[in-house]
Amino acid sequence: MPPNVIYRTIALSGDPAPDTGEGVTLFNVLFEVNFPAAPMIDDDANVSFHAVLEGPDIDPSIFGNGSTVYTHLDGTLHLIARQAEPAPETRRGVTFQGFPIVLAPFSPLIAAGRVVVTGSLTGRDIVIGVNSDGLWTDRAGPFELFMRIGETPAPGAPPGSTFTGFALPAFDAQGRITINALYNDGAMGPDEEGIWSDRSGRLELLVSGGDPAPGTEPGVVFGQGGMFAIGGSFRNWSLDGEHQIAFHGNLVGPGIDDLNDEGIWVEAAGGTSLLAREGQNAPGFADPLATFGISSGIDAFGVVSRGTAGALVFDCRVGGGSIRFAEGLYTDRSGALELIARGFGVSDPIPGDPAPGVGSTFVSFLTAVINEGPPEGVTFVASTKGPLDGGNLFDFGIWTDQPGSLTLVAADGVQVPGQADGVQFGVPEGNSNTYSIRRLLPDGRLVFTAILGGPALPSSTGLFVTDSGGTPHLVLRPGQQFVVDDGIEGDPDVRTVAGMLVGTANSSGEVAVKLHFNDDTLGVFTVRLAICTGDVDGDGEVGIADFLILLGNWGPNPGHPADIDGDGEVGIADFLALLGNWGPCQEAVASREARRDSNLRPPV
Repeated sequence: MPPNVIYRTIALSGDPAPDTGEGVTLFNVLFEVNFPAAPMIDDDANVSFHAVLEGPDIDPSIFGNGSTVYTHLDGTLHLIARQAEPAPETRRGVTFQGFPIVLAPFSPLIAAGRVVVTGSLTGRDIVIGVNSDGLWTDRAGPFELFMRIGETPAPGAPPGSTFTGFALPAFDAQGRITINALYNDGAMGPDEEGIWSDRSGRLELLVSGGDPAPGTEPGVVFGQGGMFAIGGSFRNWSLDGEHQIAFHGNLVGPGIDDLNDEGIWVEAAGGTSLLAREGQNAPGFADPLATFGISSGIDAFGVVSRGTAGALVFDCRVGGGSIRFAEGLYTDRSGALELIARGFGVSDPIPGDPAPGVGSTFVSFLTAVINEGPPEGVTFVASTKGPLDGGNLFDFGIWTDQPGSLTLVAADGVQVPGQADGVQFGVPEGNSNTYSIRRLLPDGRLVFTAILGGPALPSSTGLFVTDSGGTPHLVLRPGQQFVVDDGIEGDPDVRTVAGMLVGTANSSGEVAVKLHFNDDTLGVFTVRLAICTGDVDGDGEVGIADFLILLGNWGPNPGHPADIDGDGEVGIADFLALLGNWGPCQEAVASREARRDSNLRPPV
């Protein structure tokens, strides 16, 4: 592992599985590798994960007893739920079949050490897809049922309505749950969709299909009616720090057709209002006839992402006038719609905005997130058009506008910092799944995964974290040596990573990962990049290279990594901070000393 990476071992193959039985251990590698579930981490560094057991009397099959959910709190593993065990608040003889099943496991959401678990049931009077699925949580102490399809009444819906399906909810450290779900009143009609939250202390319906859509004509309601409308009443949604929603919705009603049936709505203290609608003018495009949406009426809006402070970022398709097919990336962080970047199709004669750092222009925007700020910077994955290397139509990359102007983070064909010459991002090129944003941290650093490769380096996915200056650092990838245990007695336990499953990241940049090693063992770990005062080049050591960078940028230089104290100027204070931390990164050194002094493997 790189010298500036700090890790924790959470659980490892062969570890005893607490609260199960004599000789039962973690993990059944066959099931874990073929049906993986990523671990989760909260801002207090607690971890939750799904595990399939092995040992005496363990049946890991879909009808067995080997599927479990664990948390790791304060160095100790806790069994939360287990397949074939009774499910809280169900009738006698009803047990968990899985989470939701062995062949498609989910890890529980975790916040402030509490979890929300998706489970499916088996047993007396259980009908799959009718009353089999639910959510359970220990947020109030005991592990209890939160909602169950076919059983739990849907508040705010017509009398007699129960939930009939749900997506994964949002869950935070205050114990608030917000969820997008389906309901039915039992009158043999189709399911309807809504979004509920218990942010007020009780579960309440925030918005439902059939509700009047704010900012639209009388009689227009949320619903899926147009030929090209997909995803139900609400295509996607996002929350701010108070669980206020922003969502991409579909419309039905008088005057609604495929060219005006989509919009984005934002909830604030004064209520929910329309932010953008298909057919409205698209700000920032030169042609005054440019509108949100294209002539076919398909997918006017894409991803919607809301930051903790309430600002929103979304992408959209644009057409009209001289514009046949374009895309725009917008935010409302300034209080009005602000265009961040424009993209145009490969065959379009109008060029998109320049994509900094790669010499090409933007085509489309795949995902985007807004910083938890303020200030609310935006980071996004986009495709570009430039040299058609190898016959590929697109190259891909990540860009950010924090702080200040738009800058490149990583892109196909760009050298990976800190790696051997020729090791590049996006090898092989032309894959839209090359980059995945995991979290944009409150301090502006980015956690992401990206495919990399090069001479003598097989193409693989790496986990990266940027430093304060925006430079990405490779934290982990298959093929690396990983120190599973520094060793209390004897030599360290070092294994080679064969595969990795990256989970969530917390606000300090610690990432939960599940690793499969070449010796066919497996473990759950957390990894993070050490923050070293004065380590300007991010190599895990403060030394002569950092000193030279500092001298070369002496004077006013806001935002530069050599501005260690953040006063907008590289000067004597930064020089003294650098000298005071000369040598290996002290945070990483301290972490390794702590690991040598105490075994971080979970006690049982």
